[in-house]
Amino acid sequence: MLSCTGIQLPTDTLYHLLDFLRNTGSKLDASAAADEAIRQWLARMQLEDDGLGPAPQGYQWKTLFLPEGTRLSVTCQGGDSAYAYVVGDRLLFHGEPTSPNRFAKEASGYVRNAWTDITVRFPGEIRAKSAYALRRALERAAKEQPPLPEAPRAYCPPAQPQPELPAIFNSQKPLPAADEWPYIDRRALRVYTDWEPF
Repeated sequence: MLSCTGIQLPTDTLYHLLDFLRNTGSKLDASAAADEAIRQWLARMQLEDDGLGPAPQGYQWKTLFLPEGTRLSVTCQGGDSAYAYVVGDRLLFHGEPTSPNRFAKEASGYVRNAWTDITVRFPGEIRAKSAYALRRALERAAKEQPPLPEAPRAYCPPAQPQPELPAIFNSQKPLPAADEWPYIDRRALRVYTDWEPF
């Protein structure tokens, strides 16, 4: 049986927790919710202590990772621009989740190549870059990266020699010459003129 002990919480924090549980319809009681929150906080702190840190928020577009706060833009007819933003792990256009391809299509009204038509401005940067140029840079970097060292292989004993076939399977017929077709191939090419499909 688990032993339990009490901890002190500010009253307003406890009221906020109870209101949240009631408004979301959660089946957890206050003790279970607090226990879960503390466990998640401890796991996050352990990751940071290990040097891994929390996983970054952002949107993964094929091979291109767009961190939270990235702005995507596409130029529409008439020279106007439309913008989509990465919020959390979603790409939002007019507050609705979308994909880069759908964003380019909805912003301009017709199908476009998202890679060539979208420009990306990462958080903290002043200039936007073409999504196609960013993707090509990633591909070049992957090609220039030295190969990973080969992992040590486990010891495998040498293979046993193949057992010899019994004498009944050894054919005494000589192999055909290099310019002569085997009998089965000539037969397969035979044409029957009186053959009709049924």
